[in-house]
Amino acid sequence: MTLLDDPVLRRLEAADPAAGLDEAAPDRAALRRALATRHRRRRVGALVPVPLAGAGAAVVLLGPSSSPAVAQIVDRALDASTPPAGSIVASRSTVEGRYWGAKQGRSSSESEERGWVRIAADGEVTDVRTIQLRHAASDEPTRTTPVETATSRSEGGEPVLRTYDGATGRTKVDRGAWEVPRETFQARDLLRAARDGRTDVRLDGEETRAGRRTYRLLLTGEGRGLPQRLHLRTTLYVDAATYAPVELRSLTWGRDVQDEPFRTEVVQRVLEHEVLPDDAAHRRLLELRGPTRP
Repeated sequence: MTLLDDPVLRRLEAADPAAGLDEAAPDRAALRRALATRHRRRRVGALVPVPLAGAGAAVVLLGPSSSPAVAQIVDRALDASTPPAGSIVASRSTVEGRYWGAKQGRSSSESEERGWVRIAADGEVTDVRTIQLRHAASDEPTRTTPVETATSRSEGGEPVLRTYDGATGRTKVDRGAWEVPRETFQARDLLRAARDGRTDVRLDGEETRAGRRTYRLLLTGEGRGLPQRLHLRTTLYVDAATYAPVELRSLTWGRDVQDEPFRTEVVQRVLEHEVLPDDAAHRRLLELRGPTRP
């Protein structure tokens, strides 16, 4: 899956002198909005830096004596985060962002959303629908009017993204655009990279998250093509009983093109997760419905 037009990654790319861009330092206000709203909207056709895709990594096999080895945790968590073919995954989650820049100071954002993802018989994602139920930011008014998106890969042979804005009542159509599902699916991709040795991973202890005992996996390594002054680190918490992803923390820090330090952290938490049969009734959950809620 090639990725493009992610507002966050494009601004991170702007901090990379090797990218050949003439943009000024990344617009932190726009970056905050992009992270809090359409963090996963991407268009097929162009390459951008992909976090945590470093090569030549070694897997550390030792952890606390009461815990299974990290390689075993990665394998089990990968199984738990890989939905069965021919199913629809329903979830509810929150996304928090914390941002700091030497000139812009500190700010934060928080949103809650529901999502449905259809997995075809071949295991590929074919349809995604997301409703952002609310959004609050330290420098913006709180919004409770839902913003809804739905994408499909089966329309005319190319992906189609539809976005409904409850505040305006308008639907925007973008052909060639694809919304990448997050939470469980991002965890799956990270765990695959760890299993295949494309990312450093170590067991960084155990911790209680949302009342659940979890293993804390630390994944480090620079993404391919990223400059040395831009750093990425991800912490994945998986349930110690079920090995399902519970929380995903993505940290980016370094210096922008004006050599000013910045730090961005995005935290995704899975509140509910359910696997549904791929039948006619549940496929209706994948349709853009405008102002109606599920």
